[in-house]
Amino acid sequence: MNFVLYDYETDGLSVNHSQIISCGAILINDDWQELDEPLNLTCRLKTSQVPSPEALLVNNISIDTLKKINLSHGAMIEQMKQKFDKWSPAVFMGFNVTSYDREILRRTLWKNLYDNPYLTEFNGNSHFDLLGVARAVNLFFPKALKYNMNDKNNISFKLQDLCLANGIINKIQHSAYEDCIATMELAKLIQKNAPEVFKSALQTTSKLGANSYLQKLDVFCTTEYYSQKPHAFCVKFLTYHPKYQWMQAWDLKNHPIDYIKMPYQQLKEELKKSPKKIRQIKTNKHPIVMTKEYALQFESYAQLGMTKLMERAKIIEENPDFIEKVNQILLEEANEKEALDSPIGLLPEDTMYLYGFPNDDEKKIMNEFHKVDWSEKLKVAEKFKDDRYKYFAELYLYNENPTALPEGVYKKIHKSIADKILSTDEQKYQTIPNAMKEIDDARAEYENDKEKLKILEEINAYIINMEKIYQNAQKG
Repeated sequence: MNFVLYDYETDGLSVNHSQIISCGAILINDDWQELDEPLNLTCRLKTSQVPSPEALLVNNISIDTLKKINLSHGAMIEQMKQKFDKWSPAVFMGFNVTSYDREILRRTLWKNLYDNPYLTEFNGNSHFDLLGVARAVNLFFPKALKYNMNDKNNISFKLQDLCLANGIINKIQHSAYEDCIATMELAKLIQKNAPEVFKSALQTTSKLGANSYLQKLDVFCTTEYYSQKPHAFCVKFLTYHPKYQWMQAWDLKNHPIDYIKMPYQQLKEELKKSPKKIRQIKTNKHPIVMTKEYALQFESYAQLGMTKLMERAKIIEENPDFIEKVNQILLEEANEKEALDSPIGLLPEDTMYLYGFPNDDEKKIMNEFHKVDWSEKLKVAEKFKDDRYKYFAELYLYNENPTALPEGVYKKIHKSIADKILSTDEQKYQTIPNAMKEIDDARAEYENDKEKLKILEEINAYIINMEKIYQNAQKG
């Protein structure tokens, strides 16, 4: 089994509207030996979007440095994809990648018109998030790692803090490549000090593998993180969500006999109450689980004992009508929620999950788009029936090679971007007015930090120049 350790630095926090500006990745085998030259790339900023000053400060990346880089965003993504395809199949491992890095990778590939945005899940690949593993280690083997506390006196599960607490040196703060190395060293430590958790985590790296493993276990411990703390629950597999296919499991702290005979409406109301009786396990997001015996480490389950827990699990198993009633409630609630949600007003960047995968015809056009010369790309893009892909194609050309666009098309795109980023309204994406506010706030926060202030002045000059360029577009 091979692993790909990967990490990104971006120009913002939004997975829909941010740009990857730095990519680090390392291919290793299961003995932690490197198998190929690593990936360590940084690209210039796209001209069509405003970077977040906060994000650039966190990444400690100088605007002046980015301006000197010749590698474009599109070219970097192409190199990354080629490398990832070459390294597949593998387990793609990162730290906190489920909620951010994996999502921004999907959207980046999609917006750059690659036919498989689910790269870390398809073609034999799977997904491993070390953050969830580290939190589970704290629950089940609390002495396996050392921890630093945050300002709210809770354990900090940030990569940098875990590395500092455990003597793992991260030479460059927030460098994508250095974060890959730090992730690898932390993974090695967890495998050594809490092998049971690491081994279990390998069982759930794919949706199919997780579903199969958890169904076999039937009763098991699942983990969640909320209120800045990890939590463990001993659960019995109940059903799959009738619409979203996420696993639903009954928390065995709750005696099922109290709920089985409830009228439908009463049960629906009871299931809404906190603490939840049903724990939702998203098997496509690398859930971390342990066998049922570990439940006895926690007082609420230890008091019941394993015999009672299994008796409750058997009661659920023997009442299929109850499970069916739960299915009906879940479906009804999902339909109610969807009725309230509306795609109206969403930008194309916000719609990745709304309209399904690209069909075979769209995939062919995407592949053709990347193969033809710059002069032919716009003509190929016109073949798309989905207007979103035409939009992404035009943006791609605008950022990568604007001379490939006819003057009229260029002016149209240029003005639409100007209207977008000069907006004074609150938006899901970064605007120039909001970036200016971030700079002012950061100046006050870092008034005694010369290095940060220098980076801020560079960002400020970049944003002011950007503002002038796009104000002229609005005038003309």
